[in-house]
Amino acid sequence: MKRIQKHEALMLGAILLLAAFLRLGWPGITEFKADEARLLMLAWDMAEGERFAVRGISSSVGVPNFPASVWVYSIPLVIWKHVHAATLFTGLLNTIAVGLCYWMVRRYWGWRAAVAAALMFAVSPWAVAHARKIWAQNLLAIFVLGWGISGLFAFHEGRKCWLVPHIVLATVAFQIHLAAVSLLVGSGLFLLTFRRHFSWKWLLYSGLGAFLTTTPFLYYLFVQSPRPLTDYLSAGGSSSGGVSSNAIWHTFRLFSGWQIHALTGGEQFETFLALIGPLAWLPWVWLVLGAGGLLLFGRQVRTSEPARFLLIWLGATVLTFIWFPTEVELHYLLPTLPVLFVASGVALAWLLDRWRPVLVWAGFGCTVAGQAAVWLVLLGFVAQQSTPGGFGELVRHQLEAVHLAQVWIEDDFAHEVLVAADGEEPEIDNVAAIYELHLRDIPHRFVNGADTAVFPQDGAIVLQAMPDSPISSYWGENALLHETVVRREDEHSLHVYALPFMAAPILENEINPAPLLANWVNFLGYEDRLTEGGWLLRWRVGAPAPVDYHFFNHLIIDGDRVAQTDSAGFGASQWHEGDVVISYFPFDLADVDGERPWVVRTGMYVYPSLENVPLLDEAANPFTDAFEMSLP
Repeated sequence: MKRIQKHEALMLGAILLLAAFLRLGWPGITEFKADEARLLMLAWDMAEGERFAVRGISSSVGVPNFPASVWVYSIPLVIWKHVHAATLFTGLLNTIAVGLCYWMVRRYWGWRAAVAAALMFAVSPWAVAHARKIWAQNLLAIFVLGWGISGLFAFHEGRKCWLVPHIVLATVAFQIHLAAVSLLVGSGLFLLTFRRHFSWKWLLYSGLGAFLTTTPFLYYLFVQSPRPLTDYLSAGGSSSGGVSSNAIWHTFRLFSGWQIHALTGGEQFETFLALIGPLAWLPWVWLVLGAGGLLLFGRQVRTSEPARFLLIWLGATVLTFIWFPTEVELHYLLPTLPVLFVASGVALAWLLDRWRPVLVWAGFGCTVAGQAAVWLVLLGFVAQQSTPGGFGELVRHQLEAVHLAQVWIEDDFAHEVLVAADGEEPEIDNVAAIYELHLRDIPHRFVNGADTAVFPQDGAIVLQAMPDSPISSYWGENALLHETVVRREDEHSLHVYALPFMAAPILENEINPAPLLANWVNFLGYEDRLTEGGWLLRWRVGAPAPVDYHFFNHLIIDGDRVAQTDSAGFGASQWHEGDVVISYFPFDLADVDGERPWVVRTGMYVYPSLENVPLLDEAANPFTDAFEMSLP
């Protein structure tokens, strides 16, 4: 390969700067959800030396993933322990992939094809979208390019030792995301097609290297896993796959940017399409260029091994997903990304030899600028508009709320953060998983803010990361400080409150003396809101316990139980001495009739055993299973 000239180096530098600008710019305009948080939590543990990851996060059916993505994401966290470190690292790896694409194309098809291919890779909207988010599959591009380049070395240039990185990279890519199984299929086809470069010795070394990368996960499955291997093999439920053309359409989408408006969701896409106007037709221009390149490859299939290699690369990936046991998603086809850019670059070089180069470059440059503009308009759009079913919750708003909480803690307003979320368990609750990561180094607890308001004795910072509820107003009414993080249009704001010492409000009816339960919980007061569909209980926690307590509430009219509601309350594993809790219990009173006074019977039981927690008398002896409150 000829040495890169100065003008060519300048062009490559400009392409890489453009790719980096689109991939690394505005890291706060990145969606950040539970899976990203759980993946990053494992990587953070590994970066801090707490444990070496032998498994990844669980899939949607409960089967653990390989730990390869955890290993990769732990690298930037060694240097900078921040969400943005992992986000920017994803963009950096994908920018390097653009550079590798240039290098590969230049080596086999010349600098003009390389410039065109790399430019298209740099600005393709779906390629950029899959380079800006903490997501295992977004790491694939650099491994796929490494796999392709090492394959060309091994199978085209006859450098048999390169079979080792070729097979190892395919195996690691498969462990990053199972969709990269298509690379293993491709490697098998390369071994059959380029048999003259076959070597049992190097194939043995390749298999050994690939096996070594899997040993940590195999150790987990056979030694550490709490479930038998047969459970994982039987997981997955019913199949929704079969023969489908989705693989072909997804390949076109990823290459051309077609239907990038899907990121704006089902309610906003028409507004976005109106913003980009005729630029929405650019994917079809690129389709013609890509198809032309594939035709050129087809004509050269007998005379050009690199062309044959690229066609097998593309065909193996697409054919793997033409029939697949599950529904084929867009990101499954990510291993195809470089191929159509390469084909398009070769087609452009062919045009440059036959038409006026100035006109060809000008027309091509307009399409590149247009695709970059589409992405920038999209980024600005999702930064301002809520996009249900499209671009997810922005990380910048989450980090702004967390920063407020951290500053107030540093200013000694409190020493812990209460996160009002969709649940209390980060392992299963989405919002809790997000803030478990963001507040990793800050003392924090989780509250199901839909029906629970907790008031620690020594005060706290409350981060309300959910919409307002019948109970959330109690935090605002009793806070020393209150700041609001306004999010995108039509999204609920995030509220941050600073609660003072002994901030728990007094309800309308105080219970004196306060009943004491066997788990040392006290019932302190209540408030009748049955006309609004529920009622409130004020109570003080007991000693923390590794059990799950639930409340039962019975509405009694004329001695008959006419309605019942049960609730988990506030998890006993999170109780701190002095916590006062206000719980909201909704009642369905649509069919309830009867004159007052009504009676509410409230008690607690252990879940799931349903063992009752009795009330204690003055001598600490159990005497009844519930406390009765008369509602006039």
